[in-house]
Amino acid sequence: MNDVTFRGDGWLELSNSIMTHKDEKEMIGFEVSTNKTNGLIMWHGNKFIKRITNNYIALAIIDGYIECQYNLGSGPVILRITTIKIDDGQRHRIIVKRDGRNGSIELDGEHIEIGISDGHNEQLEISENVFIGGVPDPLITLEKFYVGFSGCIYTLEVQDSGAINIGKNAIRGKNVSPCTRARWIPSSLVFTDAEENMFDAFVPPPPVNIIHPKPTVNKASIFFIGDTESNALVD
Repeated sequence: MNDVTFRGDGWLELSNSIMTHKDEKEMIGFEVSTNKTNGLIMWHGNKFIKRITNNYIALAIIDGYIECQYNLGSGPVILRITTIKIDDGQRHRIIVKRDGRNGSIELDGEHIEIGISDGHNEQLEISENVFIGGVPDPLITLEKFYVGFSGCIYTLEVQDSGAINIGKNAIRGKNVSPCTRARWIPSSLVFTDAEENMFDAFVPPPPVNIIHPKPTVNKASIFFIGDTESNALVD
């Protein structure tokens, strides 16, 4: 199971092995769709002590805009793309990058916001598991996020993982199901139960790499000379 759907009151806990933050440069990719103006897509942070959580990274929809926060121990960096909203029911690709204190968020390959953390820490040090779609208790996020995600998470990627099998890495969850097991109307994000036998005949499309998309080949631009293959422009 690579895709999961939430309705605002669910969450899924994933093994922290999928997001270790040990690489100097890290990338996290999501493909999502929603028509809700607020919702927590991802939270990864340490348990709070005396209402202070020193290290965390979060991805959420705030007032219809995509926002990323990360904290290396010296205060949060907030990256929000305000040039376009994503609560339109369409599929959107989000890539979060962090290189030490420097961070960025990219939306649909066109919109980018960058920032830098204060202090000298350059590493996220998190030992807890990853939550997607929401959290069991807002206290986990120091009450930064109260509203869970409503919509579909089609793909989650970390580094060069390709599409992560979310079901295989799930530890526990609540009110979550595969996107392909519900009838979804993108324009209204209405979920209804479907006939049982329709799933046997339905084959979901293969996941598409978000972070490192595979190049497409224009067959019209390829010709063969003997046993060799060459590329050329064809009028």
